[in-house]
Amino acid sequence: MPFYLNGLRYRPRPAKRTFPWIIVSLLVISVAGNVLQWTTQKSMQVRLNNAIISSDSTLAARHEAERKINKLTEELEITKEIQQLR
Repeated sequence: MPFYLNGLRYRPRPAKRTFPWIIVSLLVISVAGNVLQWTTQKSMQVRLNNAIISSDSTLAARHEAERKINKLTEELEITKEIQQLR
């Protein structure tokens, strides 16, 4: 509603509507934070799973190597016994 001051007509500015933008901005920031947290958790989960798989593979290879060593040791002992009998 215009008013007059010193013979000049003034019209007040329309009120700025900042309240909805504040809510929208907070919502966008919240969603972005949740997405970042989710991707970080997924990345950590994948890295952990890969480390576990790698560890399991290493452990399995180690057990396999120990079995082979034990088998070769037994074969070597048998061979030595055979040579002593000759």
